[in-house]
Amino acid sequence: MPTSSVYTRNGQLHSHFDRQRKDELEAIGRDAGRELFEWYGGTVEDNDVKEDGTLDWQRADLKVTFNDGRNLLVETATKSDNIWHYTKQGVDVETRKLKYIRQMGAEKLVVSMTRQNGSEILLIPGVCLKAAADDCGDEYFGHGSIANSPNFQMPSHGCHRVRKNCKKKGGGWEVNDFYRIPYKFVTHIEVLTPGKNYRILKKKEPFGE
Repeated sequence: MPTSSVYTRNGQLHSHFDRQRKDELEAIGRDAGRELFEWYGGTVEDNDVKEDGTLDWQRADLKVTFNDGRNLLVETATKSDNIWHYTKQGVDVETRKLKYIRQMGAEKLVVSMTRQNGSEILLIPGVCLKAAADDCGDEYFGHGSIANSPNFQMPSHGCHRVRKNCKKKGGGWEVNDFYRIPYKFVTHIEVLTPGKNYRILKKKEPFGE
């Protein structure tokens, strides 16, 4: 009997770990995030590597420390080129990334999402993920052919949980849960020369002000 490619945790649907996808895409997002925050003047170190060299899946990818004492956790991701153009309709972040807020708090978490070809980066504030989780709870917006959950109401800020069909590598579809963050709350950056030259295409609007 085939094993499902999706599992449920805390009422949310997630894809099982895909080693091939990680090997292909992980380095793109991680390297882009490291280079960008070093360009911003931060000292960047791996945050998810244990002393024995293995990865700790409960920790965000990078930790950034600035000279003025500020620090950030950065969880990196890579979004395929063929769906990048949908980001202006709302940026979808896997709901499992919310767990990293426990480490340092929503104000100090950023999700850095890199286009697969490396030409653009989106920075999504952790406070937006937390707002979507707090205000939607178990309810979700159904994307496409999936119906909304019975009691879903769109939060006034627009950050919300969404359930949708996702195309699997190699063919077929599976249902996953995301937090959809309005583009206005996202910083959009063009990568001109990695680590050396960037252009801010759009600054984020303040959230909750």
